[in-house]
Amino acid sequence: MCRFSFLILALAVVAVSARASVESDFREPPVHTRPYVWWHWMGPCFTQEGITRDLEAMREAGIGGATVFNITSGVQESSTAIAGWPQSGNTYRGEAYWSALAHAAREASRLGLELGLHNTVGYSTTGGPWITQERGMQRVVWSETVVSENASAGLLLPRPTIPAYRGWGGGITAPLTHYRDIAVLAVPADGAVEPAAVLDLTSRLRPDDTLDWTPPSPGSWKIYRFGHAPTGATPHPVPDDLLGLALEADKMSAAETRFHWENVLAPLREKLGSELGRSFRHVLIDSYEAGPQSWTSGFREEFTRRKGYDPVPWLVSLGEPITHDKPKRARRVLGDEERTTRFEYDYREVVAELYRENGWEPARKLIHEAGLQLQFEPYTGPFDTVAGAALADLPMGEFWSHSKGGISPAIVPAAQAAGRNVIGAEAFTSLPQNSRWNETPAQLRLPADGAFLSGVNRLILHHWVHQPLDDRWSPGFGMGWWGVHFGRNQTWFEPGKAFFAYLGRAQALLQRGEATIDVLSVGRVVNGGDVIPPHVFLDGLRVESGRFVTPAGRSYPVLAVPH
Repeated sequence: MCRFSFLILALAVVAVSARASVESDFREPPVHTRPYVWWHWMGPCFTQEGITRDLEAMREAGIGGATVFNITSGVQESSTAIAGWPQSGNTYRGEAYWSALAHAAREASRLGLELGLHNTVGYSTTGGPWITQERGMQRVVWSETVVSENASAGLLLPRPTIPAYRGWGGGITAPLTHYRDIAVLAVPADGAVEPAAVLDLTSRLRPDDTLDWTPPSPGSWKIYRFGHAPTGATPHPVPDDLLGLALEADKMSAAETRFHWENVLAPLREKLGSELGRSFRHVLIDSYEAGPQSWTSGFREEFTRRKGYDPVPWLVSLGEPITHDKPKRARRVLGDEERTTRFEYDYREVVAELYRENGWEPARKLIHEAGLQLQFEPYTGPFDTVAGAALADLPMGEFWSHSKGGISPAIVPAAQAAGRNVIGAEAFTSLPQNSRWNETPAQLRLPADGAFLSGVNRLILHHWVHQPLDDRWSPGFGMGWWGVHFGRNQTWFEPGKAFFAYLGRAQALLQRGEATIDVLSVGRVVNGGDVIPPHVFLDGLRVESGRFVTPAGRSYPVLAVPH
């Protein structure tokens, strides 16, 4: 037989094998192609018997895996606790907790399921009871004092007030007291001010908070005392025994990032043993709800190194906290409107870069060193969604039950350019008025198909709440007033297995191959194209045979720079 005939025969065998694989995967979707669930453990309300029943029901229903969330027993607009649970010793990270988590990992291994954990208590973002105020997220604070030219030395400069945290779920019980000075600046009180006219009086501040400085004449002066203090942002809604005791970690500091993740990963290594990386395979960072962060240790030096000028004189232009997605107008124009706007842009960009370089990238490295993968919903924070989606092992969006199913438009194009073939979505999150145990698979089909059309090919169902009691107690626990109920006590659980099978079969096909895309854009999404973050454009993009090639090997004939 000639070589050409051998080639034809080999290609035919490959084609038949591929077709058989597609058919078999469609008939019986592999575990990794099936829908997953978010598995909420409600405060102390967990039992090993309930864990086994939940996982067996997941396997029977065609679920591929679960991500454990440790949240409060009563989830409402503010964290609350349900009184009277008999296992009062079931505290977060207590002996019973680690026994339960290890049991869950062993049972997942027995059943062929994948298990993971949300990295922090609650469902946002990175933090826990191991984070103190000095290790937490920091913000710029300041006080203002107006003085006239005839004022004498010894002026008292009060420390800035540290605002209380006003975010979702309340804050820590103790008052915010950590404070460090950044600079003392003086500017003429009236009229436009050039940056060079800003006087740095930091060295004149005495330990007793008085200023060793006599204002020059003429006119009055405004003295700013700038410092940084905790934002007070808290993970939420935390387990019952941690109410008021947990803070969000500083996400712009490499040292604090390492501290946080060592506190997450080291106990998992100790307690889960051989199941870590086996049945227990991933760690999640949920969508960002920690609010803005505008300072960290070394920020001044980092800004100067990256932008070529000192940011401190420009702090007098600050108004509301500068965030990546909602820039505020400056409280005071410094120099002129254009230069002040440029500073705001630079400020936001440095914050975003530090989130990536000192927050998310070190986290991924530590997670990989532990033999795990990072699942990440990279949006709504003061950082670049495109960059976040590109670095995640499983980039994720979210869609709500009463929607058409689309996710954040940057996630799929960024994930594809980074070589990710599986793109997830927190699926069917729901408002209290929409999900009252009255939703059905028929209602959920539309948003599910919409998610698939948007490029998602793994749905992670929100939610499957852990049921610690036996089946006599139905419908059992819910996640407070949020989410669609997919657990084993749902009235349509048995016939609903057909819906789970549909999702699994669709995903088994959609996770094959990759999309053919012609346009690659930088920074912003161009309709129909993929996208890379600016740092990849500068440091990782190459040209081969007339095509633009990303570090992941994806290639495109057209490059768009939309801004």
